[in-house]
Amino acid sequence: VAVGAGSDLVDKGVVDRREWAELERRARTFVDGVHQGRSA
Repeated sequence: VAVGAGSDLVDKGVVDRREWAELERRARTFVDGVHQGRSA
């Protein structure tokens, strides 16, 4: 996840802060699922 780019957009008001937090949370959940799938 490109956190730097995302917070940049948030600072500029392009992306809502809560919206970004939700996207970040989904991305983490997805990545966690991928890692668990590989190690299983």
